[in-house]
Amino acid sequence: MTHHVLDMPITEAQARALRVGDTVTLEKTLFGIRDATLIAMFDGGRATRFDLKGHAVIHTAPNVKKVPVTNENASGYEPLCIGTTTSQRMERFTRPLMEQNGVRIIIGKGGMGPETLHFLEACIRNTPVMVTPEHARMVMEVYMAADASAESNQPVALPMAPPKSVRAAA
Repeated sequence: MTHHVLDMPITEAQARALRVGDTVTLEKTLFGIRDATLIAMFDGGRATRFDLKGHAVIHTAPNVKKVPVTNENASGYEPLCIGTTTSQRMERFTRPLMEQNGVRIIIGKGGMGPETLHFLEACIRNTPVMVTPEHARMVMEVYMAADASAESNQPVALPMAPPKSVRAAA
């Protein structure tokens, strides 16, 4: 077991040098990322303004307490702190965070499912993954079509049309 002190961002070689059981001290920037942000990025197409390439992210969630609605707390909640959150809920975002945004380290709590473990193993061994992104997209489209059909009680043609953009009212 080795202890690594890593100045963020790190290179691919530095990430590949890490082994199970090693300890790591991260220096400089650590990005907290929550489920709502990941959903906005990957389901909603919103780009982040931060350069995550080579960085570490930690799965986070805000801890809040209910308070009376005031000008300072218009939502009726007061922020207390940021904590870690269960990583398995965010598992489907692991691959795009690493492939599209260049994230090198993901910190969370709890276990990860078999798909993420397979993906990480494929990265480590430089071997092909179970399915291509195109095949995964086609499978997800079938699931989405089934949900849409169940909601509308109508058949849904494949391939589906891309979702229409929704603009929030000001």
